[in-house]
Amino acid sequence: MTYFNTGSVRHIMLICQYLIQNFSANLEIIWEYEEEEEDILHRGEEISRIMKFPLTLKVID
Repeated sequence: MTYFNTGSVRHIMLICQYLIQNFSANLEIIWEYEEEEEDILHRGEEISRIMKFPLTLKVID
């Protein structure tokens, strides 16, 4: 994915919120991004900060 619009971010946040509320004890969310897509990395960092839940940030080839 190379672009997020506001609606996409809202849905990602709702999914993350549901998972955290219901499965946080055994939950790991892996945020994958391509190395050159720094905006996607920053979006993952921002979501992690807002949700107060550590996302695992992983570079993919």
